[in-house]
Formats: sequence, structure tokens, C-alpha cells
Amino acid sequence: MNLNEEILNILTVLTNGRKINSDTSIVESGILDSASILELINMLEDKFDFYFDEQELILENFETVNKIEGIIIKKISSKNS
Repeated sequence: MNLNEEILNILTVLTNGRKINSDTSIVESGILDSASILELINMLEDKFDFYFDEQELILENFETVNKIEGIIIKKISSKNS
């Protein structure tokens, strides 16, 4: 399973099975509210064993699965270097 699929699986759990595409606007479409975004952040941190920095916790970074994937790749890359 690739990273994009793993993120989609987490979102499927958070949304009770709602189908989401990698470029679906999660925030603007109302798929996740602010409490769900916080839960998403916690699930991502647990799953990938890192913590987001305070300056990374902006809605734009969590707008789509593709954007979430990008920030996770950066976090994992900086963790491994």
C-alpha cells in the first residue's frame, strides 16, 4: 500500500466510509470539520511516527490527500536525514 492509499484509508475511517479522491477538497467541501482535522493530525502522527511543527498546522497543508501526502513526505525525509 502506498502513502496516498494509507492516507485515504485513514480518511475513510474518519468519515465512516465516505469515498474521497486524492484531489478532493477535504476542508472546503465540509468532509472534515475542525475537530476531525485534529483527529486526522493525531492519526497521521501516530501512523507515521512524527509530529507536525506548529507552523505546519495550517489548513492549506490538509486541504487534499495530495497535499497531506506532500507534507508527510517532507516530514519523513527530514526525519531520515
